[in-house]
Order: sequence, then C-alpha cells, then structure tokens
Amino acid sequence: MKTINLSFISLILILIGTGCAGVSKKNCAGTDWKQQGVIDGKKGQAATEILKTEKMCQAKKVDFPILAYKEGWVEGVKEYCSPENGFKLSSTGKKVNVVNCPIEYQPSLVESIKKGEEFLKVEKNIVKTEKAKENMKEKRDEVKADISDANKKLDNLKAEKEKMLTPESN
Repeated sequence: MKTINLSFISLILILIGTGCAGVSKKNCAGTDWKQQGVIDGKKGQAATEILKTEKMCQAKKVDFPILAYKEGWVEGVKEYCSPENGFKLSSTGKKVNVVNCPIEYQPSLVESIKKGEEFLKVEKNIVKTEKAKENMKEKRDEVKADISDANKKLDNLKAEKEKMLTPESN
C-alpha cells in the first residue's frame, strides 16, 4: 500500500514540476516533429491528437512545426492504412483504426481487413479442429485399450467355461 502512495505522490510531484503538461519546453524545441509524425502515423494515431501537444508547446512559447509533423504523419499513415498492414493487423486479431485513415485509403483497407478477419477465423477453426482431432485420437486409444482389456477378459471367461465342460475338471 505504501508503494502505491509513494507512486501517487511521485506522479503529483512530476505533474507539478512540468506544469501539468506532458511535453517540456526542451521536448517541444528538441523533437524531430516530422519523424514524430511518421511514428504517430504508422501507429494509426489520429492526426488531431497532435493538437494537444501543439497547444502545450505554444503555452511554453515554443513554435510548433505543425506542417513538418503533418508531412511526417501523412508519410506514416500511408503505411498504417495500406491494405497489407490492414490484413496483417486484422489477421492477428488486432483492431485497425480505419477512421484515422484518409478517406481515399479506406475502401481498400476495409476490404483487406475483412480478408484478414476471415483468415483469422479459418486459422482459429484449424486450431480448434486440430485439438478436436487430438482429443478423438486420445479417446480412440482409450477405446482400443478398453477393447483389448475386454478381449482378454472374454478369452479368460471362455477358457474358464471350456475348463468346466471338460470331463477332467469335474
């Protein structure tokens, strides 16, 4: 419990020290915003998310290169919104933020997401069927063992019956 309290106090102190802003003056001026735009675009982050950072930088009296960021974001979002990436993400069960993609990318992206989701369903069915097959094999082996045991018991009973019918045993 003390760890949580100390962590909470540390967080408060950090927020007070940064003026409750997530970006420092040094980060505003020292960041390669075009590259940050590429990174954010590749993650499928909405371009409007940067407006919060822009306001924080402006509040710290640092010019924010919104055009450089936007240029980088456009570059990065092309990769994120590509049909190949849509298929890759959806075929592994990850969500794709189609609404964060420019409208011209959306039709082919949506189609590739559908294909990826279908692929994932088939993949899951393969795994499910393989497990069912293995369970059946285990049951088959158990049934074979039970049949073998029943045959041995039957052989023993028949032998016992035969003994009873032979005159020597009477």
